[in-house]
Amino acid sequence: MAEMVENVAESEVLGTLKVGEQYASQAKLLQGINCLYYSPSERKTGIYGLDGNFHQFPTQMEVENMLTNEKALPVVQEAIERGLTEIQIAPVAPLGILLRETANVVTNIHNTSGLKSTDGSTQDLNTTEAIWTSSSFEEVDTKMKFYPDEVNDQDQILGGYSISEYTKRFGVWQVSLISPEMDITMAGKSPKNFLKELRNGQHGSSFKGFILHQELIHIAQTALSKGVILEDCYGSGTGKGNWCVESPLSTEGLFPLVYWYRRTHRFTLSAGVPGYVVDYCGLRVAVNLNLLNFES
Repeated sequence: MAEMVENVAESEVLGTLKVGEQYASQAKLLQGINCLYYSPSERKTGIYGLDGNFHQFPTQMEVENMLTNEKALPVVQEAIERGLTEIQIAPVAPLGILLRETANVVTNIHNTSGLKSTDGSTQDLNTTEAIWTSSSFEEVDTKMKFYPDEVNDQDQILGGYSISEYTKRFGVWQVSLISPEMDITMAGKSPKNFLKELRNGQHGSSFKGFILHQELIHIAQTALSKGVILEDCYGSGTGKGNWCVESPLSTEGLFPLVYWYRRTHRFTLSAGVPGYVVDYCGLRVAVNLNLLNFES
């Protein structure tokens, strides 16, 4: 009887999420931003990681298992109830590649059909520098660390995983359930209070803000599929940027921030300290299935 109930629950999750459709859509979008391709030498489809090795794209069956296995199922059910119904498959690849491909996508859309902001207005684009990055990111692939485990604020600079350590433990391809809209008032809480709760572990070890690599992929995918800039920030009055709370620059104690800046007509990849950043940016919440399934 218990097994029958579990099978029903699994079917409901897969049906609600329309996994087959979302899986195919993710593969198509990743191909469209040159982050998924066939390697003749490897004879498989995937992407080269920071380690120089080719990492195969997960199969639909693997994604379905990550959503419905015994450990993940109750968390996924709760996530769906909270509105996290969008599946994202994103590689933690060298950041320079993701920046370049994201810039190429938004520039191509600007040149062909025009970029729309979330309020429907057409936005001009600085085609010379579609994504401006601060000097903090010059050596990001060696400086940045991830914090999938809960840590105290004073430990953040000392702990965490380097990118290579993170991908070795949790995989290059990150499979997550995300909120279609950036949620800056999660459960009626202010961004500052919600982020404080998140860092204190009150929402569980899998309920996380996006890491930087995933946010860049999401910007490119949204531009490609909808022709819109996902979040507006400065100059709009109602816009949002994304504080990538799980991927700080460990040597500086600053957190990456990705946002669209209307005044300069480009995306900005900057860094700030939490107490300041939360005043004008939002948090995209996600359930990272890699953490649920691969953590020992």
